[in-house]
Amino acid sequence: TEPNRFCLYPRANGEGRITSVTILNASIESSEPAVLRIKKPAGPDILWMALGGETCRLSFEMQGEFIKIYLPALNAWSAGTVFIG
Repeated sequence: TEPNRFCLYPRANGEGRITSVTILNASIESSEPAVLRIKKPAGPDILWMALGGETCRLSFEMQGEFIKIYLPALNAWSAGTVFIG
């Protein structure tokens, strides 16, 4: 299988902490589930919102000043946003 082809669009607050990351699957094929690793997250509350408006909580692990978030598969040319607070 080919690696996922994601475009990532992070947003940070005034303190430089990451508050959200929008992920675009820039491929004509569905992606595999993936892991997103973020330095300096805004908090441990993780919410996923898919392009169609579906929301859910995602599994994650805190690792010092990093957070590892487990993303679902994305359909071709689809997107979703991880909100971190």
